[in-house]
Amino acid sequence: MDFVGEAEAVNEVRQQKSSAAGGYWRGELGRKIFRTEGLYQHLLQFQGEAVPAYAKLGLQDAVRRRKRAIELMDEIKEMEKDDKEWDGIGPSPVLLAMENGDTNLTKVGIGIRDSAAMQPTEFVAVNLVRVLLFNALPISIVLVGLATRLNAEDREGVRRRALESGRTARMQGAEPGELKAGVPVPTSNTVRVDFAPPILAAGPPWLQRLLKLSVGPCTDVFLDTTFAGPKLRLGRGATSGSRFVFQRVTDANSAAAASWSALVDKCVFVCE
Repeated sequence: MDFVGEAEAVNEVRQQKSSAAGGYWRGELGRKIFRTEGLYQHLLQFQGEAVPAYAKLGLQDAVRRRKRAIELMDEIKEMEKDDKEWDGIGPSPVLLAMENGDTNLTKVGIGIRDSAAMQPTEFVAVNLVRVLLFNALPISIVLVGLATRLNAEDREGVRRRALESGRTARMQGAEPGELKAGVPVPTSNTVRVDFAPPILAAGPPWLQRLLKLSVGPCTDVFLDTTFAGPKLRLGRGATSGSRFVFQRVTDANSAAAASWSALVDKCVFVCE
C-alpha cells in the first residue's frame, strides 16, 4: 500500500482526514511504537473447495445474523398483532424482542448471501499488516474473509448507509450532511467482505506459525475498486470515502506479502 488519503491530497480527492491503514492504532503514536514493515491487501481467486476454513467464518457469521434479523422481524410482527399478554407494566414484548437482535436490514443485510455454501469460484480478501514492536519484535496482523460482489440495489444501499452515517462528510472535513451530493454511488467493482476475527502473531516467521492468536469479532466492510491495472490499483472505502493506492509487490517483497497463508492455516475460531 502506497497511499491512504493523507491531508496533502485535499485538492485531488477532497479527503482532509487520514484513514490509517490497518486501523486507528496505526496513527502517529502507533506507528512510533509499531514501526511499519509492510501493508498488503490481496483479492485472490480460489476454487470453492480450496477456500481456507478460517476465511469462511465471517460469511457464516453474516448469514447467521441476517437470518436472525429476518426471524426477529417476523416475531415482532406477530407480537404486534397480539399484545393481549402485556399488562402495560414495564417494556412491551415487542421492545424486549427488539433488544435481542438487530432488525435493521439496511445495516445487517446489504450484500449478505442467503447461504454460506461455497460457490464454484470464490474471492478471498486479505489484509496483512507487518510491524516491529519497539523496533525489535516482529508482529503480523491478518484479516481474511470472503468477498461478495454487490448488485445495483445493494450498491445504492451502501450509498444510503454512507449518507446516514455521515462518515464520508467527516473524511472530507465537513459536517454530516454538508457533502451529501458528493457521495458517489459505488461502482460495479464494489464488494462486501465478511472478515473472520483478526489473527495476531508474534516472533520470527517460523515462530509466528505457532505463536498466533485469533481475537475479536467477525467484521464486514465494503470495498470499491475504481481502477485496476497491471501494477496499480485504486480503492475507495464505499461507506467512508477513504482513498487507497496499492502497488503490486516486487519479487523482493512477495514472500512477506504471502506470509498470511501460513498464519491462517489451521487457525480455528467461532465468531460470537
